Amino acid sequence: MRLDLATWPEVAVYLMASTGIIIPTGSTEQHGPMGLIGTDAICAQQIAEGAADIVEAYVAPTIAYTPAPYNTAFLGTLSVSEPVFEALVGEILDGLIQQGFEFVYFINGHGANLAPLNRASQNLKDATIRVRSWWEFDTVNALRDEFY
Repeated sequence: MRLDLATWPEVAVYLMASTGIIIPTGSTEQHGPMGLIGTDAICAQQIAEGAADIVEAYVAPTIAYTPAPYNTAFLGTLSVSEPVFEALVGEILDGLIQQGFEFVYFINGHGANLAPLNRASQNLKDATIRVRSWWEFDTVNALRDEFY
């Protein structure tokens, strides 16, 4: 269930039964001459939506404006600084927590996001925040080894 495709009354009903939300994070950067610029964000969103279908959770809009300064020489790469990304994530978390979301799970798709995601998630008293990159799981790595 995508948050951006819901109405606020639907979210209110959801929050009476569950207070979890999944936030996909990726990047907008080059992935070689044939890879899509949105690969990191696309992968994170698809995985988040698949997980949300299983656990019946909302998926927030994908955050794809993230730090990628080492790839800006490649056309189409968009990068924001770590402080800007961290501040954005912090404000998103504050807004969700104020609305009643208590469990936030980041599905990350870009390595440079990890440090600012973890910093933004620290010291939040009214919510449980988890940050995991989709490639961290043994079953995923087994598939990556098999296919790539």
